Amino acid sequence: MHLFLAHIENNTATLNEAESTHCAKILRLSVADKILVSDGQGRLCEAELTVVNHKACEAKITREVGVFKRPYHLHVACAPTKNIDRFEWFLEKATEIGIDEITPITTEHSERTVVKCDRSERVVMAAMKQCQVPNLPTIHELKKFSDFLKTCKADRKFICYCGMEFEKQALKNALLAGANLQRLLHNHQTDVSLRFAPFDMTLLTGKQGSDFGGGAAKITPYPPSCSCRHSERSEESACCRLCNSHSQSVPNILILIGPEGDFSVKEVALAVEQGFVPITLGETRLRTETAAIVAVHTVSLTLQP
Repeated sequence: MHLFLAHIENNTATLNEAESTHCAKILRLSVADKILVSDGQGRLCEAELTVVNHKACEAKITREVGVFKRPYHLHVACAPTKNIDRFEWFLEKATEIGIDEITPITTEHSERTVVKCDRSERVVMAAMKQCQVPNLPTIHELKKFSDFLKTCKADRKFICYCGMEFEKQALKNALLAGANLQRLLHNHQTDVSLRFAPFDMTLLTGKQGSDFGGGAAKITPYPPSCSCRHSERSEESACCRLCNSHSQSVPNILILIGPEGDFSVKEVALAVEQGFVPITLGETRLRTETAAIVAVHTVSLTLQP
């Protein structure tokens, strides 16, 4: 069953022009065909096409499949590489592993100062649909390093740095060092069965025994009275408790990744003043896009149950 990104409202899913063109002209689907739709924020629904047009396809929601939530919120601010293909490779792989926000930044040593946001959004959308996880990362506009530091907010903030001027921790150790982070993780994982309930992935893959990433994170089914997804609210609903607590309980993590040539000492000092913790990703020197992927993967391995 094909997965599409859609605007979902009042049991109707509306595909944008690009998704509609793919549905009508490329896949040649017809009225009454069944599809899967996601709002890009974790909600996954089974739907039946009611209007098939290359400008705007519509589908009627026939079943709420579930909602996907990670036990953390991850934001990576990364200096784009001179070769944009390498930066887009990072976007793709980070989406597959699990990330919520990506901000390209310019620094003293940056070799690229232009990034097309709409192109980056297409890359992460394709990766989301290919890996079949209904969570679309937010791509922010390119920002100057100093401007980004003034506005960014997170529970834990880290800056990757290769130099020796500052004392550094391994990212995994730094993630688990904060008492506040451990408290947030504990609060979020008090009911693991609710957040990581089994889910039949044959809807997406057509194969038996499939899951998301070998079973690391699952779709959580929820009832028709979910406060953040439905018009009715039920305080007794397990799903409502999950949705209401998720934004408050999950740790919000921000990681800065520098360009080829790394951050300058001045930039690292400025970040430290703003509460960032210098970290290392290992003993070897990594390319920008590799470091970003390693950071995303380390967070996933460390914080996923």
